[in-house]
Amino acid sequence: MFAVDCFCSSGGLMCGLKAAGFDVAMGIDVDRAALRLYRARHAHPAMELDLSDVTRAVQVIREVGPIDLLAGSLPCTDFSSAGHREERTRVAGLTVNFARIAVSLCVRNVLLENVPELLRSQGV
Repeated sequence: MFAVDCFCSSGGLMCGLKAAGFDVAMGIDVDRAALRLYRARHAHPAMELDLSDVTRAVQVIREVGPIDLLAGSLPCTDFSSAGHREERTRVAGLTVNFARIAVSLCVRNVLLENVPELLRSQGV
């Protein structure tokens, strides 16, 4: 089964996906430093892409081929109850974009990291 890891950062969620038996076809993130680490640690492609551009994200993921799982570990600093929480609409809104990407791809399985404060978000 093939998966795409959105908001992949340095690859923590990807390690769990591989342990669960998924072949990760691609990691996607906007953070260049995190992607450098991801690429150094993992053999599959990782793309720098802002997932606020839903149309481009769908296009890129379709080019990978059919996937069984769209996984996402959203940037949690906007939702975390730890520290100083500062919700930024652009970042919090990525949750909606992730859902739009999943629907556009008609992917059957979606994994979204559970951050409880997400439910109280104004940007979602």
